[in-house]
Formats: sequence, C-alpha cells, structure tokens
Amino acid sequence: MTSLLLVSIPVAIAIETVKLSPQVRATPLAEVIPTVAINAILPFLTQPLVTDTEQLQRAAYVVGFPDEHLIAGSNDQIYVRKILANAPTAFQIVRPGAALRDPDTGEILGYEAQFVANAVLEHSGDPARVRIIQAAREVAIGDRVLPTSAAEKPLTDFERHPAPAGTSGRIISVFNGVSQIGQFDVVILNRGSREHIALGHVFDAFIGGDSERDQIRDGSSDANWRDESPAKTEFWYGHDMEQRGWQENEWPLHQRFERKNTQFIRPLERAATLMVFRTFERVSFALVLDAQRAFQVGAQIAPAAP
Repeated sequence: MTSLLLVSIPVAIAIETVKLSPQVRATPLAEVIPTVAINAILPFLTQPLVTDTEQLQRAAYVVGFPDEHLIAGSNDQIYVRKILANAPTAFQIVRPGAALRDPDTGEILGYEAQFVANAVLEHSGDPARVRIIQAAREVAIGDRVLPTSAAEKPLTDFERHPAPAGTSGRIISVFNGVSQIGQFDVVILNRGSREHIALGHVFDAFIGGDSERDQIRDGSSDANWRDESPAKTEFWYGHDMEQRGWQENEWPLHQRFERKNTQFIRPLERAATLMVFRTFERVSFALVLDAQRAFQVGAQIAPAAP
C-alpha cells in the first residue's frame, strides 16, 4: 500500500496597509438604513445650510480679491470684512438663497444658504486676508463667511424614534431642484427645535387634503341622462342646481342658478416615511427613507405610526 505524506508548506501572506478615516456609523433600532442613504446626507451634516436674518446681517462677507478677480477658487486669496479679532481661523463660505416661509402662517423661518467653500485666515485686519482651501463653486463678492465652529456636531448615529404626538407640519423645500420627491431625497420641514423636533424623529408624509373640482356635479363630464324632456327645468339646469334669485343688472330678467357642492376634499393618503437628521431653531432637514408614491413640496407630515 502506498502511503501519502502531507507536508505543510509555509506561504507568505501580503498584508495590505489600510488607512482608516472617520465616517458616519449607522446604528438603527429597527432596520438597517442603506449606505446610499448615508451618502445622501453627508454633505448636509456639517454645512450651515440654513441661516436666519440676524446671522446673515452680522456675518463677515467677501469684499474683494487681491488680484482684482471677479471670482475666486481653490487656493485663491480673498478679502473679508467683519472678522472679529478673537474669531476662529477656519471658516465656511456660504451664499444666501431663497427665504423659507411657513405656508400656513407666512412666517419667514430662515434662508437657504448654499455652501460655497472652506477657508482659513491668513492675516487679520479690515479687511482680513483669507485663503480658500476647498471650493464647491466660485466665491463671489457678497458671499457670507461663517466660523466653522458655528456648524453643528456631525451626526454619528441614526437612532430612530417617533416624533412627538400631535406634531404636524409641512414640507417647505427639497434640495437638488426636483419637483417630484422620492426615496433618499433631502427635504426641509417647517418644524424645528422650538417645536421639540430632535435627531431621529420619524414622520409620515401625506398627499391629499386639497380641494378638487367635482366634474360630475359641475356638468363638465356628465351627460344629462336622467331628464330626457326639454320641458323639464332639470333638463337644462340639472338636479344639482339651486335657484339663487334673479340675475342683476341684465335685461331681460332671468333666474340665476348655481350648482351645489361642485368641489370635494381629496382624502389624505400616506406617501412616504421621513427621518430628521439635522435640526435648526425653526426648520429641520429630513431624509426620505421610503416612498410609496410621488409627492411634492407642501405635503403634510405627522408622526409616523409605531
């Protein structure tokens, strides 16, 4: 009988050096949020994308450029006024945008602030000289300069829990300029920390609740099949008409009829689930976790069902 001898041969294993860097850690309570959702909100975690009037008025601003440029980009220098002597040396440059207005009360809740660039102080003074270290778009005169320390602490955990009972509101804006909101879009809610909204609060968004025209009652889509005789008033005016007196300022005088209940209220239907991931005093940012149907700015929100 032939015997087999097994010999262990050592094999050199190449160990790859991996450089680690900080990243968002997702630890949900109920179910995992896909990685794409985390990527969708990363730009919104540290950038001051909502400002109020007072903050804009007292903020430092870009006043010019050393080389008389009209715009500036990465590694360029800029002149900035109103940087305080004891201010931090790292800044974020933003561009004031559209007002965020409450659709129900008309109150201005803040202003969208478009992120422009990161910058560092090179020389203090009036104006101070600042260098752009990373630019998302060109820096222009009038852009506001905010200390980086003014940004909130980045979100590190997704701990989902129901929003406070009885809290309601609306979606007042959506990023990326889309008209139909869908999964993983970022929206702005007209509720913030003053309404006790916190990170991880979950809402349902609804469509409906608006007034629609009843095409049957107003006669635009329904033939008069019940009254065949032209001798009957209903043949000409329909069963849904009511007499409202005499027509004024016309001759000859004739009866004025109006249709009753020519509108109906569309029932509310659940459209999506949202999770708040950043809050300000009067508004909040929320991520659309899932969407059953398309919806738009103005949609109503309410605490998600447990």
